[in-house]
Amino acid sequence: MRAVPNKFPALRVEGDLDRQGEGLYDKMNGVGAHEIVIETSKHDETLSTLPNERVIKVLTIYRERILDLSRDQRIKYIPVFKNHGADAGASLEHSHSQIIALPIVPKRVNEEIDGAKAYYEYIEIIPKLTKVAGFEWGTGFYINPTPPEEAAKYLREARLQGNRG
Repeated sequence: MRAVPNKFPALRVEGDLDRQGEGLYDKMNGVGAHEIVIETSKHDETLSTLPNERVIKVLTIYRERILDLSRDQRIKYIPVFKNHGADAGASLEHSHSQIIALPIVPKRVNEEIDGAKAYYEYIEIIPKLTKVAGFEWGTGFYINPTPPEEAAKYLREARLQGNRG
């Protein structure tokens, strides 16, 4: 059992936030951390089949990594999540969970905190860009896996429905 850097991180430790306002929006660099917690050395085991003392060890790893990552002053929120199976968004079959250290507290998290203080209702419409998995559910953020250059190329070559010219 151990935590390792994600080979395909959503965020990277290196760099500055470089937060800037752009119109109605803020933008910043993808600074943070993204780690994988390998829950067992055996391929056929899952977190749910581990004995209690090994589950405690996994939880201890979460705690240790959260404490270490939170020493970085840029980090404001650290969710831990687990996707189990391809339908849940897991890209690895081996039992693992993930830790992502974010430079901001997501709006959804702030809303949930506020909602715990006072009951309220709201409606949110989210386009489905990809599978909704642990990171998306836990933060309200959606990772767009399409590079901007590829999206721009697709849009340049797209024809509007009914356009014959």
